[in-house]
Amino acid sequence: MPPRPAPRDGTTRTTGRDVGRSLPEAVAETAPGSTAVGGAARAGHYPRRVDPPTPILLVTGPPASGKTFVAGLVADRLRLPLIAKDDIKETLFESLGTGDVAWSQQLGRATRELIFWALEAHLRARRPVLVESNFAAEDARPRFRALAGRHPFAPLEIHCTADEDVLLARYAARIGSRHPGHLDEQRMPEIAEAIGSGRHGPVRAGGQLLVVDTTAFEDVDADALLRAARAHVGADGVP
Repeated sequence: MPPRPAPRDGTTRTTGRDVGRSLPEAVAETAPGSTAVGGAARAGHYPRRVDPPTPILLVTGPPASGKTFVAGLVADRLRLPLIAKDDIKETLFESLGTGDVAWSQQLGRATRELIFWALEAHLRARRPVLVESNFAAEDARPRFRALAGRHPFAPLEIHCTADEDVLLARYAARIGSRHPGHLDEQRMPEIAEAIGSGRHGPVRAGGQLLVVDTTAFEDVDADALLRAARAHVGADGVP
């Protein structure tokens, strides 16, 4: 067959035959799980890249244990993205409205789902991140382990705690100061029961655990805390 005449407008056109390989062949050559042999790709022989587990920080603990303060300090100094429970829940309050205790609990469950969704998005991109929440340890532990099976990560858990009477006094003192959707006053008996039962103990998601006693905030060694966090994620903090 004689060659086609060149277009009069000077445009150069190519076809699959001109290029010498099809688009699927080109994609297959760079696809994980395949290797190019003799100009073509054969699936299943390409050595997959094995990345180290993504370092993350978890700030956990019961209500009024200082999690928000600690998480904000560490995220700011290490310049880490922060996934914070109250930030998400209060956004839901603003978007969907406030209601009774049952409604607050329902949005709390939605918030937990969004926390794990956001965390998985960071892990998929292999990006260190800080997550802060008053996780119920027994419920959260299997979810973290399942997530690690899909996207390996190395957590440093910073668990905030304080004497029970201090936690209850702090919680009572902040009634009326947070978003009204939290219904802090109405939920005081529920919170007291959760604190007393140890429901919000360390998650122990499979990595290191650093317990920070915030009974007296002035006794917390913030510099040591920041050094431990920085060493774990390898981030450069702000002096």
